[in-house]
Amino acid sequence: MPTLLIFAPCEKIIIDKAGSFSLIGLMESISVSSPAGAVIPQDAVGPKEWAVFCQWQMREGESTRPFSQVLQILWPDQREFKKAIVQLPLEDSKFKQIHINIMGLPVGQQGKLTLNLWLELDSNRVTDIFFKTVDIAHAQETGK
Repeated sequence: MPTLLIFAPCEKIIIDKAGSFSLIGLMESISVSSPAGAVIPQDAVGPKEWAVFCQWQMREGESTRPFSQVLQILWPDQREFKKAIVQLPLEDSKFKQIHINIMGLPVGQQGKLTLNLWLELDSNRVTDIFFKTVDIAHAQETGK
């Protein structure tokens, strides 16, 4: 089965004219501030665009098989925020690079936002489930 080489949530991905990827602002933690005394709703989603970049190494004969990459994003309480399924390109290449742009960052709950990633073939999971976390912290602004 394909081997996952890179799995990176980041603030932005830039793709140049030659098709090379630049990952900007790898995400490990996010701090959300609110006015003193304000309560952030549990289901609050910040108006931020962000992205996830993945690179898979294909073995002999796998390049043209119709693999689907599944990305599942879970709130800290483990409810699903979003699920994205993307077909890997079918061209014959040793490496498959997938980027997913996501509109809205789930910031309503403090704790670990979990990103789960795996490959499917014919709707069956064929790899382990890989995961990354992004810590979400809340901070209250102090009055001046």
